Amino acid sequence: MNVLETKNICKIYHQGDVEIKALDNVSLEIEKGSFVAITGESGSGKSTLVNILGCMDHPTSGSFLICNEEVKQEDVILSKIRGEKIGMIFQGFHLLPMLTVEENILMPGRFAGKKTDEKEVRELIEKLSLKGRENHLPSELSGGQQQRVAIGRALINKPEILLADEPTGNLDKKTSEEIMNLLVSMKKDYNMTLVVVTHSTKIAEMADRMILMEDGRIVKDERKNCE
Repeated sequence: MNVLETKNICKIYHQGDVEIKALDNVSLEIEKGSFVAITGESGSGKSTLVNILGCMDHPTSGSFLICNEEVKQEDVILSKIRGEKIGMIFQGFHLLPMLTVEENILMPGRFAGKKTDEKEVRELIEKLSLKGRENHLPSELSGGQQQRVAIGRALINKPEILLADEPTGNLDKKTSEEIMNLLVSMKKDYNMTLVVVTHSTKIAEMADRMILMEDGRIVKDERKNCE
């Protein structure tokens, strides 16, 4: 079953009279439970694509499906899908500085009006190796710890799809490996589909499937031989 599907997606930006085609007729199917890495140089369109997959941006043309249902490009609908089906992780963490670790993690559930089981929150914090840090502010954490909080925030609503845009871009090599191993572990624990945008060949090679983008198009799509 395909959990994500795009059909001839285009995204065009305008800078004055100049037309910039960030995505050029991208058609893509992503199977439920898979781990997909999207790679390419800066400006290749990979972040634009993941923002559309994450219902954070609108395509200029083409269609987009989640779980075989076409996504209507209306802000209220997109917000509802983000709250129910999608978790997003960014390079820059985007934690609220005045909130504690636990408050940052719980924030999406509160926005969605969901009751969060206290035991499940404790278990998630422990899995993230943040036990004892619940009441710390982001400024009191290392970069790796902040990204773990961001992962917890993305997982708190139990999404079917976890999207990560350069999740290790601000981290050192050792911490990057720890974060990627954590993401893979969480993918299995929560039975999610994981899509990671990355410049790192090593991270891409962890995936079941590697997609290479150039100039807004998919130019290579390789699946790992599992035999």
